[in-house]
Amino acid sequence: MRKSLILAALGTTAIGGNALADGFNYNYVQGSVLGSRVKSGGDSDSGKGWRIEGSISNDQPLFLALSYSRNKYSADSDHLEFTNAAALVGAHLSLGPNLDLLGGISYDSLKVTPHVAYTPRDTNASRSGLGLAAGLRGRFGPKLEWNAGVRYRDMEKIDPIIGITLGGSYQLTPALSVNVAASHEKYDKSTLDANESVLAAGVRYQFGTRD
Repeated sequence: MRKSLILAALGTTAIGGNALADGFNYNYVQGSVLGSRVKSGGDSDSGKGWRIEGSISNDQPLFLALSYSRNKYSADSDHLEFTNAAALVGAHLSLGPNLDLLGGISYDSLKVTPHVAYTPRDTNASRSGLGLAAGLRGRFGPKLEWNAGVRYRDMEKIDPIIGITLGGSYQLTPALSVNVAASHEKYDKSTLDANESVLAAGVRYQFGTRD
């Protein structure tokens, strides 16, 4: 069980698909709660945490997104806490009045803090690297929006990680919306041998003007 806890922490997503593809306004701050499950071999562990993120665009095709999260996986009396931070520079291209294409490159950093009876020597080492992201965002009517994306991350000392994200949002007011997103990541079997699924629910405050 401890094996799956350690492997999950090394591959945690920094910026979810919701940060890339929720709404036509790229100026926002958002807070989310996270529920997750990781599977490694025959073991399965649950996790929980939170994330805060934001983006700024200044009405240009380019935008900058930042994210900071903390999460914990538990197994019996053992658990692992980790802090994950990331910065992404992205661009968006309109494919129509209700559809955008998105892409970006990110720098990701992860620090793991173990609280286990036995921990391998390199478990608390920091990991960092670059990532690529692409996705779509669209609108169904004036209030309901959706997003979908794929992400490739190349972190230190672990093989590249590929993940997918699906999400949606409902606009309560011009400035306030509620969001949900589900993501799944597949880690290289020879390196991590794990699959991770994360469900995020959040509230977003949007400012500035729409594109």
